[in-house]
Amino acid sequence: MSSAAASKGTDLKRAGTDDVALAELRNAAATYDFLRGKGDPVQFWEALRLARNRRSLAAPAGGAAAPPSAGAEADLRKELDSIRRQLSTTVGSLRRFLRQVPGLPEPADRLELALAFLLASSREQQAVAKWTDPALHGGKAAEKLKSLASITDPYREALKPWVLEASAAEEPAPAPVCDLALLRRALSACEIFDGLGLGAALWETIFLLLREGPSAGPALDRLIAGAEGGELEGVQEGAEKLYGRVSDLRKRFGKGVESLGRFMSSVKLLPEDECAFDVALGLLLSAPGTGTTLAGWLAAPAGGRETWAAELKPLLAKAEALLRDLDRSGP
Repeated sequence: MSSAAASKGTDLKRAGTDDVALAELRNAAATYDFLRGKGDPVQFWEALRLARNRRSLAAPAGGAAAPPSAGAEADLRKELDSIRRQLSTTVGSLRRFLRQVPGLPEPADRLELALAFLLASSREQQAVAKWTDPALHGGKAAEKLKSLASITDPYREALKPWVLEASAAEEPAPAPVCDLALLRRALSACEIFDGLGLGAALWETIFLLLREGPSAGPALDRLIAGAEGGELEGVQEGAEKLYGRVSDLRKRFGKGVESLGRFMSSVKLLPEDECAFDVALGLLLSAPGTGTTLAGWLAAPAGGRETWAAELKPLLAKAEALLRDLDRSGP
C-alpha cells in the first residue's frame, strides 16, 4: 500500500498518538515507499531514523509524494549510509537474537513498528547491546517489545490504510564472512588505494567489508571495475570517498589492533606472514556472537589482550590457509 493513502485523514487526532511522532511515522512511510520503489532494501527502522534525523521525504497532505530533488536524494542516501554504518551490525545481531525468543509481538508488521521505536532511541540501543543470551535476556526482550507494541498500536491504526508490507520483516541478509571472496576484494582495495598514494592496511579493508558491506561493498566493486577498465578519473574520486571510511575505521580501531599485534608479537604468537594476523582478526570479527564484543574492545582497549590473543591463536592457521588458497587461485 502506498504511503499516499496514509496521508488521508491526517488532520484527524488519533487517541493515544502524539502529533510529532505521527508526523515522523508518516514521513518514514513515504520515505520507505520511495526507497523500496528505487530497489533499495530499506527497513522501516532505517526510514524512521531518517525521519528523526530530518532527512526523510515529507509525507504529502494528499496524493503521491513528490520525488526529491537530486541533491535532496543524495543527502537522504548519505544519511542512510551513515545509519547503516553505525547500526547495521547491531541490528543484525539483534534480529538473530530475537529469532530465538518466544512471545514476540505479532503479526510481523506489528513487531517491525515496535522495533523501529526501539531503535529510534539511543538509550534503548545501549540496552539492546546487552541482549546476548536468549536464556537470560529473552524474557526481558519480549516484554520490552510487547510494551512498545502496545504504544505503537494506535499509530498503526492512524497510518491505515497504509500497512507495512511483509517484506519489511524479511530475514536480514546473512552477516558477511571473512572468506576467500571477501579477502580477494579486500586485497584489491589495498592495491587500488596504494596505487593512488592512499595507504591502507589489510585489516582496514577487511573491516570495511565486514562492518559496512551493504554500502561499501558495491562502491568497492565499482572501483575495481573502473580500475580494470582504465577509468582513472572516476576511480580516483570514488577511491577518495571510500578511503574516508577506511580512515574512520582506523581512528576507531587502530589503537586496539596495534596494541593486540604488539602483544602477540611479544609472546611470539605472530606467524611470519604479517597478513595472517589481519585475516585472523577478520575471521574473529565475523564470528557469530564474538564480532560485536571484539569491536567494542578494539575501540577501547583496556586490558584483556591475553583473552583476545587466545581467541586469535587458533585462527592464525586458518588465516594462513586462506592466504595460500588465494595465492593458488590467482587473480
